[in-house]
Amino acid sequence: MSVDGEEVRREVVDSNGGACRDVEPGNDDPYEFAAPQPCPVSASGSFGFDTRGLRDGEHRLKVEVEDVAGNVALLHEGPFTSHNGPIATAVPQVGGEARVGRMLTATTGAWDGAPTAVSVRWLRCDAGGEACAAIAGAGGTVYTLTSADVGHRVVAEAVAENPNGSGSGRSTPTAVVVAEEEPPGPKPGDGRQGGDPTPTPPAGGPSAGGPSPGGVDGLRNPIAEQGGHAPNGDGASAQARVTLRVRLAGGGTATRARGRHARRWTITGRVTDAAGRGIADARLNLVARILNRRWKASGLVRTGDDGRFSHTLKAGPSRQVRVTYYPFADSRAFRASNVVLIESLAPLTVRVNRTRVAGGGTVSIAGRVAGAPIPRGGLLVTLQGHQKGWGWRTFRTVRTTRSGRWKTRYSFRSRSGRFAFRAIVPRQAGYPFASTTSTAVTVRVG
Repeated sequence: MSVDGEEVRREVVDSNGGACRDVEPGNDDPYEFAAPQPCPVSASGSFGFDTRGLRDGEHRLKVEVEDVAGNVALLHEGPFTSHNGPIATAVPQVGGEARVGRMLTATTGAWDGAPTAVSVRWLRCDAGGEACAAIAGAGGTVYTLTSADVGHRVVAEAVAENPNGSGSGRSTPTAVVVAEEEPPGPKPGDGRQGGDPTPTPPAGGPSAGGPSPGGVDGLRNPIAEQGGHAPNGDGASAQARVTLRVRLAGGGTATRARGRHARRWTITGRVTDAAGRGIADARLNLVARILNRRWKASGLVRTGDDGRFSHTLKAGPSRQVRVTYYPFADSRAFRASNVVLIESLAPLTVRVNRTRVAGGGTVSIAGRVAGAPIPRGGLLVTLQGHQKGWGWRTFRTVRTTRSGRWKTRYSFRSRSGRFAFRAIVPRQAGYPFASTTSTAVTVRVG
């Protein structure tokens, strides 16, 4: 048996109790037998081949039978289409500092096989990255390290599913998790009030060449220029709580949203003290990170009289967003909100060179994936076809150019009918957009 011209299996149909086998398999002559009539005159049998190792799409199968004299006959030759569970083409990637209290973020990897759902869970491993076990309640692409993780490594495991099965992929283990840094407290008798546990910075604030505060590039205390222990807002508190949500199209709010790349999402939130009272007129830093990149400060927002705020984000790729609050002008540590995840659908188009063809005809299918950055090696695009009674079936996977363009051809075996085509760009490493399915195009045959 061969698939796409490569032999994948060779088997004796009927060994006749072991007599119909080469007695010296180590040499080049496969027809050496111990019995005068080693093999039966006729035989029947069946054997299978596991297609899970094949890429989804169309392949060519060839089956031949060979008798004891070396005569070869062709039993079957023709096309077949494999529809497997998703196969990881790139494993998840984890970013973030391996320290208690810090957040780890994970990509979902890249998949062949048009996954309809991809989930992520977090595993805690031993110090060598082995003996990994699921962390209770730790799901999604963001995980905050706890004291239970100290001395361990952490792994993100993505599981992709489609109607034909599932597949999984694990990230490389993180560094060994270390304990949270203990911030120095105020010196006795320094006269400060308000409970801010952070020391007064040197004049002029942090140096430009120093490390980014909290791992956020460009982050600065927005009221540092006021000097002293000036409060950030009415009722400023070092124990402030900052919450953040994203406003959904149909009403309501959530911590995760998904939509077109051109959409401008509005985030809302509130800053309160330990008793739940709103902190009015406080200045907050808006920080964001495109997946797999560093956090960056990207502007300021101000709270209203009740401590609430809102801000409309620019359109763009998938990203994580949060806000930070420095309680006082001399604060060097900040209070951070929860993370909001914006998943942007990729700009994806597909077209055919003609919408009507004769039976047995061929169409050219082309399209483009936009949105920067596109990896140097291009992106994988899964192509599916639809026919009445068959549903959507994957028939090919193509790779785009660096500019995101792709093109292929499809030949119809049917003499008549209505066919639809669509393209799917799965979530892929290095491309900050969610898994996206294009609008379908239709071709009439006959």
